[in-house]
This record gives sequence, structure tokens and C-alpha cells, in this order.
Amino acid sequence: MTKKGYFLPALVLSAGLWAGCEHPAKPAEAPAARPARPAVAQPPAPPANVPKEAVAGDFDGDGRPEYVWLVPPEVLENLECQGGCNSYLRFSNAALPAIEQENCIEGTPDNLGDLNEDGGDEIGLLPHRFMGCWVGYYVYTYRAGRWQPLVEPFSTYCNQWEDGVIPIEKDPSRKGYVLIRYTDSADTTFTLQTKSVPVR
Repeated sequence: MTKKGYFLPALVLSAGLWAGCEHPAKPAEAPAARPARPAVAQPPAPPANVPKEAVAGDFDGDGRPEYVWLVPPEVLENLECQGGCNSYLRFSNAALPAIEQENCIEGTPDNLGDLNEDGGDEIGLLPHRFMGCWVGYYVYTYRAGRWQPLVEPFSTYCNQWEDGVIPIEKDPSRKGYVLIRYTDSADTTFTLQTKSVPVR
């Protein structure tokens, strides 16, 4: 109980004594109960046809959780892919279209939370390739029935992933902006940089 809660009954009691106890003091009203916080929807157990590494989230903003996972291409022995080296992000909600990711042989999608405050979680993806440390990071948002980039893909280098750097998050000082953490491919020192950019 707060100090104010202690003070109110004492004030009422002393007022009754001062009046000669002609009228019994009214009992102090109990403070109004705080409304219960709505329960956060927990993702159901993945269906049998959903891979165990699938990532849960509300990606379409309908208030119901779904799962997303990456379907990689068939990789051949000579560092080529059967039918092209494109992967697809697929969803447990069949109404959500798949996202084709070019030049990607594997990867795990990230649930980035609701970066643009439209009610749906955004999806991040770092495509894995056969070789090289320079890789663009992609961020997708679901709008008007289709997937769109939330920001332009930005270049990253191996060291920032090895250090566990968060690639993108809301800019707390600017509404409608996010902070991206990237490595400039023209910078031979591979210095990590941060920039505030507007969401689409």
C-alpha cells in the first residue's frame, strides 16, 4: 500500500473523533482494482508439418500466432543448386504468401517484433551463401496482402554477427524510424556503424 493509502483512513478516523463520534466515520473505500492485463497469446504447438526450427510470431497482425521457416534449395556437390540457389520463407498460415530469397542456400528467419507499430511482427533474414563475409540483411513487413521491405537491405560483415550485434531495432528518439547497424563495404577497417532510417 502506498503512503497515500495509509494516510486516507487516518484522516477519516480523526475527523470522526473530532466530531464527538456523533456519526460513525464512513469506512474508507477500497481502491479500485486495476484491470487485469490481457493475456498474451502464446503460440500453439507447431503442427506436425512445421519444422522444429520454425519461428513463431504474429506476422500478419491478425492477433493469432503463426510460424515461419526457410526452405533451402537442393545443393549439389559442385557448389551449385538444383534449379537455382533461391530459398523460400514459408508459413504455417497457408494464406500468407511465401517470400522468395535469391542467392540463399540456408538461414534462419528472425522475429524482429513490431518495428513499424502496425500490429504485426517484422521478419529479418541473413541469407547464407557458399562463401564470403559480406551479406545483406533483409527485413520484411506484411502490408495490403503482400510482403514488402521495411527498409532497404543493408550490408553486414561476419564480425558483427560473431559479436551478437542486434541488426535493427526501433529508434527510441524518433517515431517511425529504426536504427540499423551495418558495416560499410567500402570501409577497410570493418567498423560497425549505426544509422537512423525511416520505415516504409
